[in-house]
Amino acid sequence: MSIVPVKDIVIVGGGTAGWMTAAAFSKLMGNACRIRLVDLRSKQEIREYLGNIESVIQKCVDLMPTHEQYIAQHCSSKARE
Repeated sequence: MSIVPVKDIVIVGGGTAGWMTAAAFSKLMGNACRIRLVDLRSKQEIREYLGNIESVIQKCVDLMPTHEQYIAQHCSSKARE
């Protein structure tokens, strides 16, 4: 069996996950393949969305607990007597 390199990637859905996936593939793959993102919004709507994406991501990050908070909340154990 031979390995065939990927030449085209199509991402369907232009929500936050779609745009972030396209950005990650673009960064990782460079010019090695063509990346297409299918989004039903108009060019103007996409420009507005991308203009706000940084603040959207920051709001998501702000809502997430720190690693220490998560460990304290979900991984604590009670001392055995």
